[in-house]
Amino acid sequence: MFHPINNLSIDLKNNIFPYPHYYFPNSVATYCSELLMVEIPKLFKNTNFGLTSDDSVGKMFGVLVVENEKGEFGYLKAFSGRIGDVAKVEGFVPPVFDFLDKGSYFREKELEISRINESIVELKLDSEFNRLKEYLEKLKEQGREEIEDLVDFNKRAKAQRKNMRAFAKDLPETESSELLQRLSLESQKNHFKLKDLRKEILIREQNVKKKIDVFENQLLDHKHKRASFSKDLQDWIFKQYTFTNFLGEEADLLDLFKDTALGNPPSGAGDCAAPKLLLYACLNNYKPITMAEFWYGASPSGIQRNHKKYYPACRGKCEPILHFLLRGINVEDNPLHKKCRKSYELDIVYEDEYLIALNKPEGVLSVQGREIDVSVLSKLSGKYGKVHAIHRLDMATSGILIFAKDEETYKLMQAKFSDREISKTYEAILDESPSEKKGTIQLSLSASFLNRPMQMFDINGKEAITDFEVVKENENGVHVIFKPKTGRTHQLRIHAAHHKGLNAPIKGDILYGTPEKRLHLHASKLEFEHPITNEKTIISCPSEFF
Repeated sequence: MFHPINNLSIDLKNNIFPYPHYYFPNSVATYCSELLMVEIPKLFKNTNFGLTSDDSVGKMFGVLVVENEKGEFGYLKAFSGRIGDVAKVEGFVPPVFDFLDKGSYFREKELEISRINESIVELKLDSEFNRLKEYLEKLKEQGREEIEDLVDFNKRAKAQRKNMRAFAKDLPETESSELLQRLSLESQKNHFKLKDLRKEILIREQNVKKKIDVFENQLLDHKHKRASFSKDLQDWIFKQYTFTNFLGEEADLLDLFKDTALGNPPSGAGDCAAPKLLLYACLNNYKPITMAEFWYGASPSGIQRNHKKYYPACRGKCEPILHFLLRGINVEDNPLHKKCRKSYELDIVYEDEYLIALNKPEGVLSVQGREIDVSVLSKLSGKYGKVHAIHRLDMATSGILIFAKDEETYKLMQAKFSDREISKTYEAILDESPSEKKGTIQLSLSASFLNRPMQMFDINGKEAITDFEVVKENENGVHVIFKPKTGRTHQLRIHAAHHKGLNAPIKGDILYGTPEKRLHLHASKLEFEHPITNEKTIISCPSEFF
């Protein structure tokens, strides 16, 4: 599994391992990755990874640069999950646990669950069961018709009795009394006839339902048994995924995820490339130096992945595992914390009695985050007193950020944003030239819970609409104007990068494209009717890079 690296041009002896969830691979990691990229078509001849057809998608691969006990440098390679039905490929580190091994406990229990599934299917297809269900539906329909007919009859009879009671007023007292008594008895008789009919219909339906319940209870028992077997099997699988870190500590997936928001490991946890690589290194006394993970092949339909682009380890599946595995290794701090600017001047571009707007630098949070408490809001509040953040920009995005000085203005401005009464303009530079130079992108979005903070295309997600126009192209890239009609998280970044959008990531986008010194996205203009004065208000602040 150890693939030697020759002709190293940089010193790796004092290397600090990258923070796995936010980094860009160094030259050694990318060199090893490129070697693997060349090998992939030869090693997986029967798999096209969606590059030449639409019937499959790509795969995440990874390399881990290590130092062995002899002081030699080399790299390990891995892929996430399985490729087809294969989890073990010569030259790649093995899976943490292969539950599909023939003759395994998983296979035995899977057969038991399959037999329960077969029993469930047989019961659902049972001719007597289905005949009874059909018969019950017919009885219900018949009962409804009988009740409707009787109700209709009683209504007509009631109308006739009403006329007869009016007629009775003109009869002699004895005849009138007899007629009214007869009409009252008829009314009571019809009332009880309807009541008796409802009872009769219920009894005959219940007689059939009892027979159906015999089948339903068998189905329920099978389903409960299947659920119990499935949970036991899933827990057993999680316990087989045992990890040892560089301090010699051991833990399984259930241990590692018990204190997370999910409470249990998500599907596929432990099968990603990074955990495989680090566990193998630990078990074989290799010292991790650096790593890289890249996508090879066509992007899945949801979260955007670009062919041969590098991506950090996901948080949802990998963060608890990698946090544990890397104990005992010198790991760099989260670069986001370093990247977040601690000192900068407030660049006020608009201010009146009710509103204040500034040019937010890139690398600054709009409001306080879970791990970073430095933000524009906190800095602005320190200078102006209490202000209200009406909207937000990504930390990596620069440009106009507007705040309200009082609660009433805040609510009025938020309503304008919600009602799409504020025109927003962004300037951006793309890495590539899109096929369309002007148009509208409509891609619904939702959060990728296993890859936070990334968003993903989701047909059932929140509506996201962006107008765009390419204004020029030069050696610096493709200059484009975005006018979003909605304000979803990462909307412009996804709409630019996704293959159903422009298929051209914004320059410097570490999440959806290729990292650079900064993300080339800037909020350059806001246009709206002032919530208090009702005057047309335009706040403009062009970018430095456009």
